[in-house]
Amino acid sequence: MFDVGSFPMIGAFDGERIVGVIAVRKLHHISLLFVDERYHRCGVGTRLINLMARVAKDSYHEKFMTVNSSPYAIDFYHNIGFEDTSEPVLEDGIYYTPMKWSFEK
Repeated sequence: MFDVGSFPMIGAFDGERIVGVIAVRKLHHISLLFVDERYHRCGVGTRLINLMARVAKDSYHEKFMTVNSSPYAIDFYHNIGFEDTSEPVLEDGIYYTPMKWSFEK
């Protein structure tokens, strides 16, 4: 999927050290977002999401991004502008909250 462009991925680096990564599937759904804990609250996650949103919008003409947020990351996504699309879900033993961020607002 990565090789054919249907799974875009962006990394954040501090020198040669990778400190964060984001990847999307279906060109708009965040399937992974990780930031080294030493870089939390430094803007790395926000920057990764904003860069990926620009790719989704400019290259693929997407109008929104979605994510299934873990309970730990809900406030982070809300602060960026994501909104809950339903109540929290329990699926296969995993709790998450579906969210959406529309670029058209």
